[in-house]
Amino acid sequence: MPISASVGTFSGINYQELITGLLAVEQQRLDTLEERKSDYETQISAYGELSSSLGELQSAVEDLQSSATTAYSATSSDEDVFTASASTKAADGQYQINVSQIAKNHQIYSSAYSSESATFTQGSLIIAAGGESTSVTIDSSNNTLAGVRDAINQSDANVTATVLHDIDGYRLVLSSKTTGSDNAISGVGVTGESGSGESSLTSFNFDPEFGSGNMTESQAGQDAVFTVNGLTVTSAENTVTDVITGVTLNIRSTSTTDETLSIESDADNITDKVDAFVTAYNNSITKLNELSNRETGGTLSSDSSLSIIKRRLRNITFNTYNDRLLLNYGISHDSYGFLQSNSSDISSAVTNDMDTLIATLDTFSQSFDSTLDDILDSMIPTRESNLSTRARDVEDDIFDEQYKLERLEESLVKKFAALESTIAELQSSGDALNNSLGSLPKPGGQ
Repeated sequence: MPISASVGTFSGINYQELITGLLAVEQQRLDTLEERKSDYETQISAYGELSSSLGELQSAVEDLQSSATTAYSATSSDEDVFTASASTKAADGQYQINVSQIAKNHQIYSSAYSSESATFTQGSLIIAAGGESTSVTIDSSNNTLAGVRDAINQSDANVTATVLHDIDGYRLVLSSKTTGSDNAISGVGVTGESGSGESSLTSFNFDPEFGSGNMTESQAGQDAVFTVNGLTVTSAENTVTDVITGVTLNIRSTSTTDETLSIESDADNITDKVDAFVTAYNNSITKLNELSNRETGGTLSSDSSLSIIKRRLRNITFNTYNDRLLLNYGISHDSYGFLQSNSSDISSAVTNDMDTLIATLDTFSQSFDSTLDDILDSMIPTRESNLSTRARDVEDDIFDEQYKLERLEESLVKKFAALESTIAELQSSGDALNNSLGSLPKPGGQ
């Protein structure tokens, strides 16, 4: 007889309460597994937080490298005329700059045609530019205006080709790839002309020396021309790196008067980067302390990896770089293991021994960056992978345990149903026996 309610009809036993109690005992193992899985997942999340903090530290460390550290500031009195930047090789000073000409690409254009599909005879275009000549094959596969453009751009010619649509039609425009008079287009010719087309391939001939050909010059190739403190300088490019030591000039437009370039040592730039590093380092140490603190129940308090990471970070800041300690520049540890910096010491180094300071910070940064790469790319991922594997194993155990509980519950229901059925049968047999005994004659014939 099945159990139709939580309480047996014949026995009066609360089977549901019994089953729940029995399952609760077995549920304890499942709860333990769930807690273990949650603990692994929390540890993985904690490593994610640590990676984020160390990633910010690595960015601050990389900013200390010489390629990212500006020892000097370069200021233009008119950035519409020129801008500038300075490297560690620059020196304090002021320069008067007057730009009379900017560098330009050489540009020529063809006659106008009805469409990009206009056809030409076949042959080879010989394009001379920047001191080099290049042969461009024009055949039946590309003897249209658009095809000629594409063939030139796919070649090694020192020009770029475009098709410009103006009020008269479609024109082929050639531009030298680089600025400067020496990089101008010195000629376009044709060899091996054959086949037929709406126009001759010689329509693209250009000979500036004799002023002949069918292409027209729209812009001459020219050098930048400017004076620095009255001395005339020419440059094929508008980005000039070889005039003032350690300074890059970016010529943008001509000027009518002298403009001033000021180069000054930039102690604040280096100080700001050091301060940013110190802050990022201390944030990482704070995160390591938080996660490893046993007294407050840190998420990773039982993981020795955090102690190793902290020790590696700390050791790097005590090492010698270019025979210098960070302490020589006012970067030191307090009694709690956090870094602190003295901006006046850094400013003094910028003024008195900038090259050594930059070299020391650069070497230190590269060493620190390498250590962080190992921690972030190997050490932490390995720990996360191990924890993930454990979490998956526990998840499999949880699945097995849940299956066992379901089977146990089914088994208990069946057993108690069978018990209730047995009790019902016994009760029925007892009732029948009582009825039979009741029908027997009473003693004395009554």
